[in-house]
Amino acid sequence: MLIGSWLFTLLTRHVTLLGLILGLAFLWPAIRMIWEGLRKGGHPAAEGNTIPRHVVGWAVFGFLIGIFTGIVGLGGGYALVPGLIYLFGAPVYVTMGTSLATMIPLAVVGGGIKLIQGYVAIGAGLLLAAGTVVGAQIGAAVIKKFKPATLKLIFGIYFLYVAVKFILAYAGVQIF
Repeated sequence: MLIGSWLFTLLTRHVTLLGLILGLAFLWPAIRMIWEGLRKGGHPAAEGNTIPRHVVGWAVFGFLIGIFTGIVGLGGGYALVPGLIYLFGAPVYVTMGTSLATMIPLAVVGGGIKLIQGYVAIGAGLLLAAGTVVGAQIGAAVIKKFKPATLKLIFGIYFLYVAVKFILAYAGVQIF
């Protein structure tokens, strides 16, 4: 996170390039999740309530997500969810919960760094936080009603939209 935030300050003049990098990073998981969500039977989703143990892999992956999160200023869920599913074979439901749990230290450290750097609109941040807390409670209650393939399709469509939005913005085209 600290390394990523430092790199962010060096790259602030290249915001559209950062957007392009992020857009390209979203393409692979978006396409794969959509494909698996649409296929009959899809990719066999991992079952259970644990992520296969790979301590060194988790630490390295977390470190890389921290750097990328510090650079692009997004929560790590955009990369944690597909990464845990495809790199570590984690069950979809556990992946989502684990991703949310990692947001606590990520938000405290990352938000604190960005606050010190002067990149936080405090009023907007507090209102967004309140809405996010309420929305997360609703989402947690609703998530079990979806099959893993449906969740992958939903995430894939969202990731594809974000990828296309960032890539087109780099080309000077704005979409909603």
